Amino acid sequence: YSQFFEDKPSIVAFFYTRCENPNKCSLTVTKLGQLQKTATKKGLDKELNIAAITYDSNFDLPARIKTYCVNRGFLFTDNSRAFRVVSDFTVLKNQFELGVNYTGSIVNAHQIELFILNKGEVFYSFTQLQWQIDEVLAIVASPGRKKQDTAKRKPTQSYLSKAKTVSSAASSLIVP
Repeated sequence: YSQFFEDKPSIVAFFYTRCENPNKCSLTVTKLGQLQKTATKKGLDKELNIAAITYDSNFDLPARIKTYCVNRGFLFTDNSRAFRVVSDFTVLKNQFELGVNYTGSIVNAHQIELFILNKGEVFYSFTQLQWQIDEVLAIVASPGRKKQDTAKRKPTQSYLSKAKTVSSAASSLIVP
């Protein structure tokens, strides 16, 4: 799990399959699929990883996640995966400072959130707004990438600062 985010820049978006707002999770996963296609056309598909991580691991089991993603054009490859946390999601929530709330185990509110990681560390984030595919890819492809001004985003710890905890808390979908 943690190795997926170490080797190259990674784009990470959050979703859940029970989201009823078509302009949030469904659109996010659809745009991730479009981002994959655009990255391939630009020759960037081998240069980055793309991850969709569910907010709702208790309900979003691997088969449900795979169907949801594939139906929205997200293709599973060596560089594009979906993840679910199999133990305490709080670790991941705190690592990314996610804007998600729960009533019991049910998501009752969340933001639109996409992060660009560089060597496992949050390099750039889009929160509470729709991100644009070309802007995301431009940030990833920029040879002289400059980390996002922290005044424009809230400070976030390195995603891998608790790598053992995080890697043991998540499982990748295995797809053919």
